[in-house]
Amino acid sequence: PLRRQRQMCIRDSYYVERLPDKVAETACGEEHTVILTQKGEVFAFGSNRKGQLGTGQPSKGCALPTFLEELSFSRMIKVRAGSFSASLSADGQLYVWGEGTFGEFYTPHRIKSAKVLDIQDFQISRAGLACVISRSGTCYTWGSNDVGQLGHGDFTPR
Repeated sequence: PLRRQRQMCIRDSYYVERLPDKVAETACGEEHTVILTQKGEVFAFGSNRKGQLGTGQPSKGCALPTFLEELSFSRMIKVRAGSFSASLSADGQLYVWGEGTFGEFYTPHRIKSAKVLDIQDFQISRAGLACVISRSGTCYTWGSNDVGQLGHGDFTPR
């Protein structure tokens, strides 16, 4: 016999407390969530097994939103989450944290080479790759590439 599955609906949702400002953007990653407030502050909660919360060494995680003080010096305008996490600042700086082909950064780390890309938007995946679109319309990718997902004509991670 088939089991009847419970369907999720709005009434099953719960308000996320402890956010000091209205939410501008949210990103759901691999067992974690990253939130950007309207003031440009970043909060994270969920699993931190791969450092994806940006709060320091890997740990079980946090069940409440945790403010990322390391990003408080600049207003953030975008957040993304996948197998790692990332944020873009108002002055065009890209920050990543967690584990990926870029290494292990357990607190937000600025990707210096990304500043010259003049980033308009970006995405990251649960499979560990990133895609950036510049303001000129150029697409850049890096990360895992075991099945050619970067589009560079090979299977080499970058």
